[in-house]
Amino acid sequence: MAQPKLASTAVALSAALALAVGAPSAARATRDQIIYSFTGGADGSAPHARLTSDKAGNLYGTTSADGRGYGTVFEYATKGGFATLYTFNNGTDGAYANGVTYDEASGNLFGTARQGGANGKGVIFKLTPKGALTVLHAFAGTDGDAPSTRLTRDTLGNFYGAASAGGDLTCFGGEGCGVIFKLAADGTYSVLHKFSGGADGSFPSGRLSKESDGDLVGVTNEGGDLGCGNGNGCGTVFRVTPTGKFHVLHTFTGVGSMGFPAGGVAEDSRGNIYGTVGGAREGNPDFVFKIARNGTYTVLHSFTGADGFDPFGDLLALQHGHMFYGTTSDGGKNDAGTVFRFKPDGSFHTVHTFRKRYDGANPYVGLTETSRGLYGTTDFGGSSYNCQYYYVNGCGTIYYLGPE
Repeated sequence: MAQPKLASTAVALSAALALAVGAPSAARATRDQIIYSFTGGADGSAPHARLTSDKAGNLYGTTSADGRGYGTVFEYATKGGFATLYTFNNGTDGAYANGVTYDEASGNLFGTARQGGANGKGVIFKLTPKGALTVLHAFAGTDGDAPSTRLTRDTLGNFYGAASAGGDLTCFGGEGCGVIFKLAADGTYSVLHKFSGGADGSFPSGRLSKESDGDLVGVTNEGGDLGCGNGNGCGTVFRVTPTGKFHVLHTFTGVGSMGFPAGGVAEDSRGNIYGTVGGAREGNPDFVFKIARNGTYTVLHSFTGADGFDPFGDLLALQHGHMFYGTTSDGGKNDAGTVFRFKPDGSFHTVHTFRKRYDGANPYVGLTETSRGLYGTTDFGGSSYNCQYYYVNGCGTIYYLGPE
């Protein structure tokens, strides 16, 4: 099945393994330090999903692969202990998870897997702290296919997410252009919006951002203005309510900037929305953009390569939206990616440049904030180079960036 530009990257990473040794405690970690280096065993490799945390600061995440190639769910405890909570079998349980979301009320993890399941089109799952997995929904095509995002939870216990395909099967040669879905607290599944591949966009990508008014904001990787780019459109930024009312906030037209957004957006305290566009390796400019409450669109920063390429990860809003953090998967001094931050006025700073073996390489996902500081993952790099498939580039890391 054809995937959005970024989804194909994630699928290509699903063939490695891992197990770490001698990782220091998160509590003892210093700034810009590996706290876990994947090595090619039962813990998985290529952690291609943003971390989540509980109140105690324990970290949870997923890997794209394991010894059999289908990925894992893991925990990294505040005292420095790593544990593999679950290994996917590519059966009814799914394969290649997009990350997990911690639910404080139940202590369970909720997530999506983009393949496998009863219909082979992905699942929504629940995982208990003891590693018992329950499939809550198996995608069938018209209700979505290949879920592409980590789940977003509201205060009522409902979860929201996106699938990069399925829905309207008249779109994109019968494969569908994706959906926005809701899993209610009582387990009821519903589709909030089916993308048509036209003005509303196609192939939603990046986590949905829950705004201060309760609405959800996200991006599509293509669609919108079909005269843009490759003829399939250069993407959109959209807003959808919990009841399914849908509105396009911005359409990328290729005028002054190309498009193809991939990472999730973030909001400041005034309701302005910020996001990134990546694709420099394909000849498209990379930049940070802002959409004001009145709809005005502005490019805040254009990446040069020295400060990174391909900002594919979700943005993280800190200080009540007065500061934003993000990552680039490539570029920087060592061509291994960067961490950056910017303010609403556009002032930009490269926080960290990755050094491959020393602290990881190619962070395809955004950062997570805990009471101890900022954490993230890299798909490759790290101190362990004995991966079955990625021995040249390493199996990936969990890194600590320090307090914000």
